[in-house]
Amino acid sequence: MLGKAVIVHTKQFRRKRNLVTIVIACLTLLVQLPVSGALASTGSRGASQPERFQDTVKISVMTRIQSSEVGPPPDDWFLHQAILDELNIDVDFQFVTLDDEYDQTLQTRAAANDLPDLFQISPISVPILADQGLLGDWTPLIEQMPDFVAAKDVEELKNIGLMDGQILALTTRNPSPFKGIVVVRQDWLDNLGLEVPVTLDDYLNVMKAFTEDDPDGNGIDDTYGWTGSINSAGVMAGFQPILGAFGALGDWQLQDNTLTPMVMTENRRDALAYISTMIEAGVVDPDWSSQGGEDQRLKWKQGTIGLMVEDWCATFCLQGYGEFVDANPTGILTIIDPPVGPDGLSSTNIYNKVGQQLGISLQAAGDDERSTAIARFLNWIESDGYERTAFGQLDVDYTKAEDGTITQMIEPEHLVQRQLCGWAYNGSDAELKARYGSVTEYPNGETIDVFSKLERSQELAKTDITQFGALPPYPAEISADLQRTVNQGEFDFASGARSIEEWDAYIQSLNDAGIQTWIDAATARAKEVGLLT
Repeated sequence: MLGKAVIVHTKQFRRKRNLVTIVIACLTLLVQLPVSGALASTGSRGASQPERFQDTVKISVMTRIQSSEVGPPPDDWFLHQAILDELNIDVDFQFVTLDDEYDQTLQTRAAANDLPDLFQISPISVPILADQGLLGDWTPLIEQMPDFVAAKDVEELKNIGLMDGQILALTTRNPSPFKGIVVVRQDWLDNLGLEVPVTLDDYLNVMKAFTEDDPDGNGIDDTYGWTGSINSAGVMAGFQPILGAFGALGDWQLQDNTLTPMVMTENRRDALAYISTMIEAGVVDPDWSSQGGEDQRLKWKQGTIGLMVEDWCATFCLQGYGEFVDANPTGILTIIDPPVGPDGLSSTNIYNKVGQQLGISLQAAGDDERSTAIARFLNWIESDGYERTAFGQLDVDYTKAEDGTITQMIEPEHLVQRQLCGWAYNGSDAELKARYGSVTEYPNGETIDVFSKLERSQELAKTDITQFGALPPYPAEISADLQRTVNQGEFDFASGARSIEEWDAYIQSLNDAGIQTWIDAATARAKEVGLLT
């Protein structure tokens, strides 16, 4: 054990059976899917097939565990054996069981000069390990894994992990769909004879009606137009579409070849002023400033909130919508477009195309045999091994009908076999249907096709921040003080505790907290990767 996180090697761990059916990232529902193209066979997906080594090559791979509830795979994990049989690569899989301590665990191992050969790495750890000279260059290996490179958009995203002319973090495309949506209580709109809001003023008028005009008809003053929360990092959450209406989402604004922190812009100032107007009007749930994300979610499920920003699956997948319908038998939730601001801007939330990043140790990169094994292993995941990595064993963890329909099992003994599924996922429609393809009819007569809700969510306006993916986070030496200053300042302006007339003083407080250090570091990095000239 390193730090507090437990690293479990598949050859050393004896799994205990967990008899509780759970909802996890690999699969939330039992679904049936007509499969086409690349997904339809357990055979090769791509143009190339990795060669098999004559002599066994050993490599070590450290990864976050995909589903902590069921633990790492068993000693006799079929996927380990398949890789050994087909590639003659003996992979020592090392699963870190505590996701929020993965970075600390990786950095602890780096300090002990004990890095695995291949590992997931975050933007926080990349510069730390790079400065220590512990990361190898992926550039010579890219041509050895064409299926992986094509499926993961590696060429498009390679500058994200580029440092000093070397690709020190292999960056792959985010396979998860855009999650943010704006949801309205359609039954409340109908009850009050209101149209779906479009502009910020429309939104505010609907919020007022939802707060003041008893939209649920129960004769009790117990409803609000909007709600929000404070997340675990102390950041305001739930107001993203309001920020989007002012072009104020994300960390950076790029104008005239200059980077400016979004927290210092007039866009963010005007958005905070509008949120203050909402709160002053009494249309925002007064608990917003003292509740977390789960409390915020509970409010709309209970039926006290009429407009909100949410995750599409948390809203329309079986558990979320089932709980809503149980509490609101006549309730109907509808996805709507985010509000349009005074300058015609509109955005639901941020979206980043950057997904998983992978590091290779300097020692492994310098060893021809191990580095080639790593390339073949990754390419196998996106060719011959894709379906097995993503979905498990045919006729054991999933079945396939004659028409190509796949049915996946969701019991723990099947879920544990898919603990590496995140390495295979690439976000194709077929794959997403396999994960989110359920259709459910609820007692109120409403039928929810989850995949259609996913498709609707992808149509919403969003703010793509991928171009800023290479930029550094707050420097460690100022991070705590700067984050605290930003969080408190934005909360004070939004809540009305501080007048917007004090904006210049707030900007000075950011300068005093060292924000220029961050700007300088980000500007230098932006020039290195070609974002700035």
